[in-house]
Amino acid sequence: MIWVLLLSLAFVALIIFWVLPKLSEYRAILGIDAQIATAASFRERLLLRIKGSKTVIVNTVLSLVAILPEILQNFDGVDLTPAIGANWAGKVVVAMAILTTITHIVGVVSSAKAEPIKPEGE
Repeated sequence: MIWVLLLSLAFVALIIFWVLPKLSEYRAILGIDAQIATAASFRERLLLRIKGSKTVIVNTVLSLVAILPEILQNFDGVDLTPAIGANWAGKVVVAMAILTTITHIVGVVSSAKAEPIKPEGE
């Protein structure tokens, strides 16, 4: 049980101290923050906010799905092995790897199409 807590804390620290600053830098370089400010609808603003963080969202959700049976078994004594199979985490990790690859490819292609905004001093 302690390993789940420690891994979760490490994951949260990684997101807060490394991923979020990189996403902010990405959004500033591509001018996404300015686009969010001028977006007409809530849906447009939401899609712009998600831009650049698809991989993080996919991996966060799938990481939680992978360890959910372990958490349920430790807290409630519920064993989901008969319903989901013995190698549940392995299947979820394979799905995570595939989706991470897809979101990286989509991100690289969309970044290649984007025009970076130069700071005012240059």
